[in-house]
Amino acid sequence: MKRQFLLIIMSLMVLSIFVACGPDYKLQYNLHVQVQGEGSVYPNQGVYKANELIAFRIEPRAGWAFSHWEGRDGQLVVNNGNRYEVLMDRDVYLIAVFSDSSSGTKYNLSVKVQGNGSVYPNSGQYDSGTTVNLNVTPSTGWTFSNWEGPNRWDVESDGSSWKLKMDGHKDLTAVFIQGQGGSYNLDVKILGRGEVSQIKISDADSQEQYPGGTEVLLTANAAPGWTFKEWRGDASGTFLITKVLMDRNKSVTAVFEEGQKELTVKVIGQGSVEEKLMGDAEIDGSYPSNSIVRLLAKPASGWTFQEWMGDARGTEPVVTIEMDTNKTVTAVFAQANKVLDITIQGKGKVEQKVISASEEYPAGSAVRLWAKPDNGWTFKEWRGDARGKDTIIYVDMDEDKKITAVFEQSNFTLDIEIVGKGRVDERQISQDIADYPMDSIVRLTARPDSGWVFKEWRGDARGTKNVIEIEMDDDKYVTAVFEEEAEARYTLDDTVSGNGRVTKSPDSRDYEEGTEVTLKATADSGWRFKEWR
Repeated sequence: MKRQFLLIIMSLMVLSIFVACGPDYKLQYNLHVQVQGEGSVYPNQGVYKANELIAFRIEPRAGWAFSHWEGRDGQLVVNNGNRYEVLMDRDVYLIAVFSDSSSGTKYNLSVKVQGNGSVYPNSGQYDSGTTVNLNVTPSTGWTFSNWEGPNRWDVESDGSSWKLKMDGHKDLTAVFIQGQGGSYNLDVKILGRGEVSQIKISDADSQEQYPGGTEVLLTANAAPGWTFKEWRGDASGTFLITKVLMDRNKSVTAVFEEGQKELTVKVIGQGSVEEKLMGDAEIDGSYPSNSIVRLLAKPASGWTFQEWMGDARGTEPVVTIEMDTNKTVTAVFAQANKVLDITIQGKGKVEQKVISASEEYPAGSAVRLWAKPDNGWTFKEWRGDARGKDTIIYVDMDEDKKITAVFEQSNFTLDIEIVGKGRVDERQISQDIADYPMDSIVRLTARPDSGWVFKEWRGDARGTKNVIEIEMDDDKYVTAVFEEEAEARYTLDDTVSGNGRVTKSPDSRDYEEGTEVTLKATADSGWRFKEWR
């Protein structure tokens, strides 16, 4: 009998051991950390022993600062001096939030707890004007009562959560009190197609009643072709699994949306489009619903990007689109304009047909060039990417081109007519040539034959002196007039030696025989008349 009693006692002990080690007991838990903003958290995932204390190393990117923790289990993270820690007594899902430290004024948030419960976020640094959602979770048997602290009046109720605007440093205390028990209803709604937890959801809403203080784990399962988007109502976040504390009647909505969205990219012209899913690796064609895709237009050589058409608009080569529906985008490329560089050598101009202000022409276009010399100049030839002597040519703009128009000064003709008997000597002041360049100076000397005398110049020259100079600014026609020498007329040639002058009275080119001529010698200053010879 005694032996049987001992066997019964031992059996009960073994049974109790198996109960304690039943299927609800876990030796390991999963850690998942996502990042919002620019920075890194280590560790960010892994499997850890039950009740192991994990310390995080937080590394913000340059220009960014760590702000606070969010996610399903953000309230579990403890700020222990200069580091953050979490106890792995369950699967932990966290979001590490980084803020742009260069964006302006920052304010600190500090939330203390009185009683048993948690608030998250309970600390962090935020940009001025940011609205923070405070999620309050009482422990089992406790309920949230009220806010205390210097900034308690700044907190506003928003149904299942509280809102706080960061317009200064905020210091709060969340007060929890022990609850009174009771049962509460959990109303679960579906938006889209999918299931929540183990209860099959149809068009009708499902309800379940739970004792006060119970934590209900809800799991969202999307239908084929659909994805889970978010929780709304008395639950929030985008994780598939969320907890709801039944401290009152609550309503939760699980939002599902159609899964992948198709992006069709078309190209007009020659070029390509690079697609990149923001925050992820490159994907081609299908993207998660509501994801952001960056498109980069890359023109081929000799082409330029013009614009986006379809479900994207604009002229910048980079554009982002939200994949909330299937979308079609067209990238339009055009052949690059070609530059025509014209150089002038000499004096003149080149008239271009089909001209734009930038002197750029569509590839393949034909441009007419017309060389127009200035007055006194003539067009000589084209050089560079055009050849020939015609003043009008056509250039095919299949590439950038450089063309030189060469102009040269015109030569003018001097036509001299002789009336009487004599000749005219022509001499250019600078050189002796038949045709005279524009603006050159020509000296003409009239030389009468024997028995003839020079009388005057006519036409494009005037005067009675036998030596004149004319400017060749145009073709010129000059007449030299000679006449027969009168009978018995003599010339008087006076030559001066030294510095002085001789005047004749009367003064004439020649004299009749017997004419008396008076000569007067006048010495220059410092000189004196010596003699006649």
